[in-house]
Amino acid sequence: MSQVETGGEARHNGAQGASRAATPVTGERARFWILIIFLLFCALGGGASRTDVLSLIYLRPAAVLCIFGLLAVRGPWHFRELRALFILLGTMAALVALQLVPLPPGMWQMLPGRAPYAEAAAALGIAQPWRPLTLTPDLTIASLLDFLPPFAVLFGLAGIPGSRRQALLPFMLCLICASAVLGILQLNSPADSPVFLYQIRHEGSAVGLFANRNHQAALIAIAFPLLRLWTLTPASGASHARNRFWVAIGIALLLLPMVLVVGSRAGMGLAALGIVAAALMAPSRGDLLQGLTVRARRFVKLAGLATPLSLLVLAVALGRAVSVQRLFLLENADNEVRLANAPLTLRIARDFFPFGAGFGSFDPVFRTYEPDQALSPLYFNHAHHDLVELVISGGLPALLGLLAFMLWWLWRGWSAFVPYRAPSVSALFARAGVIATLILLLASLVDYPLRTPLLGVVFVIACAWISRGPMRQNGLKTAIRPPLAF
Repeated sequence: MSQVETGGEARHNGAQGASRAATPVTGERARFWILIIFLLFCALGGGASRTDVLSLIYLRPAAVLCIFGLLAVRGPWHFRELRALFILLGTMAALVALQLVPLPPGMWQMLPGRAPYAEAAAALGIAQPWRPLTLTPDLTIASLLDFLPPFAVLFGLAGIPGSRRQALLPFMLCLICASAVLGILQLNSPADSPVFLYQIRHEGSAVGLFANRNHQAALIAIAFPLLRLWTLTPASGASHARNRFWVAIGIALLLLPMVLVVGSRAGMGLAALGIVAAALMAPSRGDLLQGLTVRARRFVKLAGLATPLSLLVLAVALGRAVSVQRLFLLENADNEVRLANAPLTLRIARDFFPFGAGFGSFDPVFRTYEPDQALSPLYFNHAHHDLVELVISGGLPALLGLLAFMLWWLWRGWSAFVPYRAPSVSALFARAGVIATLILLLASLVDYPLRTPLLGVVFVIACAWISRGPMRQNGLKTAIRPPLAF
């Protein structure tokens, strides 16, 4: 064989090798954009928790198409890093599915809380049929379908490497900013304006991409640790990092008044937690203030403290601080429906323990317990305390599933924060994920944010960041150029 032929064969083999090497990259890129497109669907139609929202007509099929599209793309999978999340989410979905399995009449009547329903059937002379554990099979099927968006996103995250999962950070920040800007447009818009995405919503509130102001406030609270993370990620140079820092400051100053305007009292506390946690995410350093005089540095620090206070005073003076007004002036928390109904929801949880009444059954079951004097034009479709509603719906098995998640969350969170100094980029993303999930978990103690598909998939992405490891490959000096100064 001649040298020319040999060289041609080598070039041919080299081209084939380059093609084979490029295939996984192309597949990962395709999966990444499939995931982004589905997240846009979630943003436009996943901001409500009601089962009769019209956007679910396309959101759930979009989740199925997303999964099939991800599976159709060639490329490596990264299930191992996300194995715990697949197990946890799959276990909860299986628990919901098991509630739909028909049980023998004798076994069903022995379940706690079923006696009144069995007595009603006996009084009507109806033979006891085989029934599933859940009292509302149609709503439990709807709850099972609610797992489709989180599963689709989790499949998408498993189809891309950890570096591309981190690339979702700018998208999430743009999503939060879009929701905040939409909320600003809603402030002075008529009730039938197209800037409102849902017909049933908190009237007069800047709900953004959501139907519930508390969910909008929870999303805004997540922005502060994500902004800090953005400024800590590697930059092409010192000037790029400095520009990114000031852009992040500008976004934070835009979002701070929104916390007050939205009208969520819990949101103010969550935002304060997000700001403090963002400051503690990594050790403070002053690289971005280098080159300034001592007086200039003092001015910058004082301005950083004075600006949020000035915005608070301005919002109150203009009558836009709805959250503050609701906290101090307009409403007495003791008279709120959610607190008045708390003893009743605890009683329901006790009556159906340890097997629960079925996922999605809270509203019908609550109406069978609701006293006549509590009837009003307002409806109480959720317990406004997801831990209590989880026990009502799934009983002890659901509670054990939550406990398993919390143990995993604490273990991974400890790994992300210890040791505290010189974290790698993966550790910083894990820390931001811990803070974001903590905010949503705390919000679930007074509301139901994770029942919306949008916040559900945000929660999954944050958990995927927590899952990434190892955590201590590079120190902060090498991983972050330059770090953010708080």
